[in-house]
Amino acid sequence: MSADLFYEFWLTLSDKQREERIQRTYTVCRAVAQKQLDKIKKLEHVNIKKRGAHFWVFQMIKGFWQDTDFFTRLGKRRDKHCGVPILRIILEKLIRVGYFCKKTPNEQEIITEKEIMKMYMRFYNEDKVHGNDGADYKKYYDEANTSGFPPIESVTERDLNPFPNSLEKMLYESEMPEPDKWYTHYRFLSEAEHGGMFYQYFRSNQPGEYRRALMLLLPICYKMLEWTDIYLGFNMENDVREVIKKGESINKKGMQGFMGV
Repeated sequence: MSADLFYEFWLTLSDKQREERIQRTYTVCRAVAQKQLDKIKKLEHVNIKKRGAHFWVFQMIKGFWQDTDFFTRLGKRRDKHCGVPILRIILEKLIRVGYFCKKTPNEQEIITEKEIMKMYMRFYNEDKVHGNDGADYKKYYDEANTSGFPPIESVTERDLNPFPNSLEKMLYESEMPEPDKWYTHYRFLSEAEHGGMFYQYFRSNQPGEYRRALMLLLPICYKMLEWTDIYLGFNMENDVREVIKKGESINKKGMQGFMGV
């Protein structure tokens, strides 16, 4: 079936039928993701002490798929419109992983170090607020601080921020295809949390809103599969390529329909 004929056929489907097709595509996609997660689990036991960067990126990838599983399960519930803010979190994780994967191994280690130290800094500050000395967190912070960052008593959030403050800048540096379009999608998803009128307009049609969000989820998942495969060393390139091809055959022109179909 040609793309145009498929698109005409797609328009004849109800929202429920479209959701079912996209959910089936996600199931296929998720099976390949699970193979990647299984590889990650093995690598964690072997290499986690050799490269601290594995710790951060592996947790992000695992969290990404936990979030997408939850998002797709919302389709079976009455409050499926609540999935839009979750999709924003999913997209943010994808962009961070993409930004991370484009960095050199040494830069990846620094990102991870900052993330770990920031966690200890926050625990330390919280402990001090409650009248404790925060000695344990200071100890862990000092052990993690191998790059000469300020001591825990004077370090700030700005000192330990490993990512650009602008998500748009991070999106471009991740080399995501068509970053302008993706940033537009991100801004739309952000409306869900800020109560913007644009979002309220779409929320008036909850089934259609959730289906549009599902259509956006698929290319997000495809890109996570690709970036994970690159980080793992192209161990599953054929599997990833095949699942994307199969998904696109089911959902041709899906992105074109995201905002209006």
